[in-house]
Amino acid sequence: ELGKVSNTIYDQAIDVCAKLHLWFDDPNNKYLQKAFYFSEKNKAGVLLEAIAAAEAQKFAGIPDSLLAIEKNLKNKIAIYETQLGDAYDAEQEANIRAKLFDVKNAYNKLIKSFEHNYPKYFEMKYSSRYASVKDIQSTLPPNTALRSYFIGESLISIFTLTQDSITLERSEKPEDFDFKIYALRHLITSSETEDIKQLPLKSYEFYKMLFPKPLPENINTLLIVQDGNLGLLPFEVLLTDIYKGGIISFNNYPFLIKKYAIAYSYSANLYYKNIKRTIDRSNETHEKAWLGIAPVFNNVANYTVNDFFITPLPGSEKEVKTIDDEFVKHNLPADVRLFDDASEAFIKSEAIKKYDYLHIATHGFVNSEKPELSGIVLANNKAGGNDGVLYTGEIYNLELNTDLVVLSACETGLGKVMKGEGIIGLSRALLYAGTNNLIVSLWKVSDISTSKLMIDFYDNFLKGKYNNDLRFKYAQYLQQAKLKMIKENKFGHPFFWSPFILVGN
Repeated sequence: ELGKVSNTIYDQAIDVCAKLHLWFDDPNNKYLQKAFYFSEKNKAGVLLEAIAAAEAQKFAGIPDSLLAIEKNLKNKIAIYETQLGDAYDAEQEANIRAKLFDVKNAYNKLIKSFEHNYPKYFEMKYSSRYASVKDIQSTLPPNTALRSYFIGESLISIFTLTQDSITLERSEKPEDFDFKIYALRHLITSSETEDIKQLPLKSYEFYKMLFPKPLPENINTLLIVQDGNLGLLPFEVLLTDIYKGGIISFNNYPFLIKKYAIAYSYSANLYYKNIKRTIDRSNETHEKAWLGIAPVFNNVANYTVNDFFITPLPGSEKEVKTIDDEFVKHNLPADVRLFDDASEAFIKSEAIKKYDYLHIATHGFVNSEKPELSGIVLANNKAGGNDGVLYTGEIYNLELNTDLVVLSACETGLGKVMKGEGIIGLSRALLYAGTNNLIVSLWKVSDISTSKLMIDFYDNFLKGKYNNDLRFKYAQYLQQAKLKMIKENKFGHPFFWSPFILVGN
């Protein structure tokens, strides 16, 4: 409810600022900058605050013994929240709720003591300000535009930031806007001839709505800050022109991916934090290590997780081994953990901290109503009291130092869409856990085509590893891998190449 109320308030504030910009002399775009500020206030505030608190813990001088207590309480909260989602009757639910209440109360008291006893923690946690338009512009390469969307009651507000400009466009929002999003998702993922025939027109209609005016000609990279259910759509599949060529080859379609490398973020401020870490990490001198994880599930029999039947993924073994071989050829450190070694216990261990790139090829599942029950399926290995599933709550408690996590699995970019926060799911948990960039999927994917896309992505990554400008390199590597699949046509249908999106740069 609070999210809906704040969304309405910010919608009205953006409208007022937009009108002031038109009615009065605004040479420095101060009204547009204020409108952008209100749009940002409505995006990922809870996630930004959580990340600020996590960063504050690292540098506030809190003793390791107290941080261990804090971590233990967070683990218990994650366990109880997962159990709560699985409760089979009212009595069990009430019992778990009571335990969860006590643990959360203890956790909140501990955090309050941090704030009281460690002034630097309090200062770092609460002093984080929103980055200004100029701050964000200073981080954008000359050929990159940030496009931030705000879905209002009747209008879609579209902010575009480049190095030296800010503009605001507004499109009429259809009454059945969310239905149209789900309808387009259906067309993108369908192999039915009639659906494929409808795709060009419907995709072009969305393009005109979301890109009412052309971008500057020098732009070749886009950072998309989505809003609401727009987070369920890969912008790469939008058609930039009317296509009437019939179903000949998807390579003939004027997909947006042909014009732009595309990355996504939950907010411009989250991007700002992300790009600062990217620059900091580029100065690290140690050799960057890659880890591939694939349970494969070759010998599974009647193995189900949350009513989801686990099928073998033979392509995932080839996928991680091929990528591992390429890293070795480039004299870069790489490890692979397959079958029972691809365990939940290992990912939760201290050993995971040494890897800069983490690639997990497995099954994933999403519970849109109860995001805490979304998870990544690992080896059916109960070592250390684990159940073989890394749930969202458990991911929040990981300590990653990765520049990139690739979830080569189904639906890992989905979750519960909440007003003002975006998609609540695995992606947000991994960003909180410490990764800088993510590649995740928006629907159930094909084992074979996914393997091809990932191998091509890493091939581009390794060949372009020493580019001078590290910003948006992953977006470019992923774009080239997708274009190759479209051109070769076997996996040219957007179902195969468009589900995987980059969150970050």
